[in-house]
Amino acid sequence: MTAYVFRRATEVRAKEMLSVAERSTEAQHLPKSAAASQSPSSYALVRRAADNAVFLDSATTRYRGVPSAFLLIFIGGMALLLWPILTTANGFQELIQQGDYGWLVVDFVFLAFILAIEAAALSVVVRILRIDLFGPKEVPLVFNRKTRKVYKFIQNMPARDLSSLRNAFRYWLTAFQPWPMMLIEYEWDCLEAEYFERTTLLGNVVKTFHVLQFYVKETPDSDKVIGSFTIASPFMLGREIAMDIWEFIRCYMEEGGPVMCPGDKPAPAHPRNLWQAANTVWVGWPLVVGAAIWAANRVAQAPDLYSIDFLPFVTALVSWPFTLAIVFNWLGHKWGADVTLPPELMAEAGEPMDIKRISDEANGIAVPDVPTEKKLPSRIGKMRKSGKHR
Repeated sequence: MTAYVFRRATEVRAKEMLSVAERSTEAQHLPKSAAASQSPSSYALVRRAADNAVFLDSATTRYRGVPSAFLLIFIGGMALLLWPILTTANGFQELIQQGDYGWLVVDFVFLAFILAIEAAALSVVVRILRIDLFGPKEVPLVFNRKTRKVYKFIQNMPARDLSSLRNAFRYWLTAFQPWPMMLIEYEWDCLEAEYFERTTLLGNVVKTFHVLQFYVKETPDSDKVIGSFTIASPFMLGREIAMDIWEFIRCYMEEGGPVMCPGDKPAPAHPRNLWQAANTVWVGWPLVVGAAIWAANRVAQAPDLYSIDFLPFVTALVSWPFTLAIVFNWLGHKWGADVTLPPELMAEAGEPMDIKRISDEANGIAVPDVPTEKKLPSRIGKMRKSGKHR
């Protein structure tokens, strides 16, 4: 079984969170008593289901590998910094021979600054690659409507603390150290959903991210907020999708809604080869991969960088990150860790359900009758208290 640390929401509280009253000016509150959409849907986030609970993917199978692919652009920027590092280092000997110690100090400070940037960038690169390529394959959000509890299973990454040079160095080292797993338990009555949009500049492109998240109140009637966590990836969300997903969760927890709604499908299986990874990322992948091969061939035929035509250059910039995302998606599921959820949590969830069968029934697809099997005990032992578990 996967080693993990069990914590309740009050034990992992965040600092300086906006209060419930203050959040209304920053985001749209989504009440549990009112429908947010006429077409609730899980959008293929349901990984598994049981009599009392659904398990949603907090990071979708489709988008695994995408961060690693676009990280290559960042690595290219890091490589460009090698030129001023080498130039500055090579100039040290000449400045010493000339006795120009003033410029020598300036160059030394500049070199130290560039090396610090490189070290920080390396830490970011390692963290992203660790999470994307070697992180657990399944880190679900579990909604148990019988116990009215929500569980979030995550990697317990060290908190960033750059308040001093020592803390910054220790934080950099944590990128190369083991990260334990953590299971956090929330009370459903202490969770409130909210939706907001954030617009940011990515390179020369203005991108709007749609965020659906829960904030965590200290008690059901408290105005104090002690934490928050997102539902689904902002890369997959738009306003309509966010409302449909929230309505699916709200109906399931508040009104005994179904595990699968009409049009729903289970979460895609983890790909085991490149072909499956390509179809998981996007069914139209042959077009993009073909464009990437054509663009690479045209770029390779150019005698120098200044002779590259505009169209092949732009096509390569667009298509190659996507093509690499397919490769990294496969590698992420090949190298990612298998996680075994705690038997206590699974027992409280109840008897496992066949979500493929439920999906077929929800979509009007005929399914064969199967004999009823004897159910497993509804509970194995008692839920452990806060502490380290194995």
